[in-house]
Amino acid sequence: EHNMGKRKNRLKKIEPDNEVVEASVIKPPEVKRLVSDDVNDTGQETIPHRVEKKKHVNELPMKKKKIYSEKESLLTVLCSKDKNIEALYHVLILMILVGLSYSLLQDTVEAGRPHIDFTYYFSGFGPLKMQVFSLMVWFGLQTAAFLVYPMFKLWQRLYSYGRFSVNLIFVFVLLVYNAFAHYIVISTISTYDLFPVPALVLLVEQLRFTMKSYSFIRENAYKVLYPWHKDDTSGPAVWYAGQMSPTVGSFSQYCYFFFCPTLLYRDHYPRTPSIRWYAVILYFAQFLVTVWCCTFIVTNVLYPLTMKESDIMHSVMLTVLMAFISVLVAHTSILYAYLNMWSELLCFADRKFYDDWWACTSFSSFYRKWNLLVHDWIHSYVYLDMKKFLGKRLAVFSTILVSSIVHEYMLAMPLGFVLPVVTFLFAGIGMFFYVLKPLAIRRVSNLFILGCFSIGTAIIIFCLLMEYKAREYCPLEENTWANLWTPQAPSCYVKSNP
Repeated sequence: EHNMGKRKNRLKKIEPDNEVVEASVIKPPEVKRLVSDDVNDTGQETIPHRVEKKKHVNELPMKKKKIYSEKESLLTVLCSKDKNIEALYHVLILMILVGLSYSLLQDTVEAGRPHIDFTYYFSGFGPLKMQVFSLMVWFGLQTAAFLVYPMFKLWQRLYSYGRFSVNLIFVFVLLVYNAFAHYIVISTISTYDLFPVPALVLLVEQLRFTMKSYSFIRENAYKVLYPWHKDDTSGPAVWYAGQMSPTVGSFSQYCYFFFCPTLLYRDHYPRTPSIRWYAVILYFAQFLVTVWCCTFIVTNVLYPLTMKESDIMHSVMLTVLMAFISVLVAHTSILYAYLNMWSELLCFADRKFYDDWWACTSFSSFYRKWNLLVHDWIHSYVYLDMKKFLGKRLAVFSTILVSSIVHEYMLAMPLGFVLPVVTFLFAGIGMFFYVLKPLAIRRVSNLFILGCFSIGTAIIIFCLLMEYKAREYCPLEENTWANLWTPQAPSCYVKSNP
């Protein structure tokens, strides 16, 4: 008993020392390790019931933003890496030039003297007076688009006096401005009966002005509503990787944004050191040649002569063969030659305007890679906003539907009728293929995607050309709202083939 009592007293003396050792040696390093390892990039702890870190009021969740970097166009990269691809591209340009030379020589032989029939090669552009008039209208629209900047600066100054009323008035003025601008374009096209090409240019340009001004307002309004500092460790200071500043962009930055080949506003873009004028001339020449080739194929090869059955069958066969080529040439003309030309003139370094859409194995990747400029804008301001309220699946469908409707609008106004074949194919049948997973064999999936795209473009071009020819071959007595939506090709075909 005496020995047991001594042992208990000895343990009582040791227990407090063990507690001190455990608290001072083991626990503090463990707590510090948990705090440092279990905090993510946004400053929030990922493991619950641990030491809580107080979140700063300005810390916001991480958002994915497009970061611009110095990149060449994909065709330029492929040609620089593989001389065989460069040779194939030169063969394509050479074939176009040979076709142009043959056509010019044929005109000279038929006329018996040097002669160039510009109406034959540029039949979709209309007379020179109409093109000059369209250019003047474009200049007025561009000048009106610059007025968005002082409107935004006025809203910024008045925002602190009455937030709700000032915001409501500003949104109303912007809606009125955009509605009036689009009304001017539609009224000009219908009143002066513009040819398809200048009408399409005016529509696309006004849509570009709307998208750019909206991006400028969205990106800069965030600075006014949620002020931040450039040295912040979270929020916009991290989202944009230094390409946005905490202050509203200057008017010179706004003007540069309106002309540079992108639809997302940033205060700072990667720039090239100088302008390569030989590259500007080369891109401009390629743009002219490809534009001529595309318009020549559509207006003089695919466009039927009459609504007779033989002419229509001839047009069907040519459309199946040439539709994919014409779309490929148009894609090269705009997203390669034209945009690279402006990139050189403005020293814009990020020139990845499209990706390898020809190697896609699913429609989802094809829609993203076909036109990166439009995709980035739609993803940032349409899809992500709809995803907050509708969920991912409905947001995808709604985004594709909105894009199809905009395409219908750009086709309906220059042609003078509404034929929703684009919406039916891409927002209807296309959505069914969109949700399908790629096949196990990559080559089969890629062939399926390219085949569907080729057939779809052939159907769209053929239906639009048939309807346009029917309204020209069998003119309507009056242009009513019902006739705008009613297809005339079937009835004209029956009249032309008794």
